[in-house]
Amino acid sequence: MSTTKTGTPKSTRATEEPVLKALEILLRRGQHNGEFRAFDLRVMAVTIRQAIDVVPRWLSANPNLDGEAYARELVTLFDRATALSISPR
Repeated sequence: MSTTKTGTPKSTRATEEPVLKALEILLRRGQHNGEFRAFDLRVMAVTIRQAIDVVPRWLSANPNLDGEAYARELVTLFDRATALSISPR
């Protein structure tokens, strides 16, 4: 597998596809069980994956970044994005 200048593995469609499919399965199950609203599974899976993948770069580029606060905001973001109904914060 080829790597970036920093030594991290480069993502390819072949390596990303199984991860995206697994996320889509989890999201579809949540929709089927009435836990999530209707949304495009691929769009949500890609968005979740990209949000996860950017964290190491953000943390290394911004050493003062509060990782726990960042994680909380991501949880809130995706909770609201998938919620059956959105209540005021």
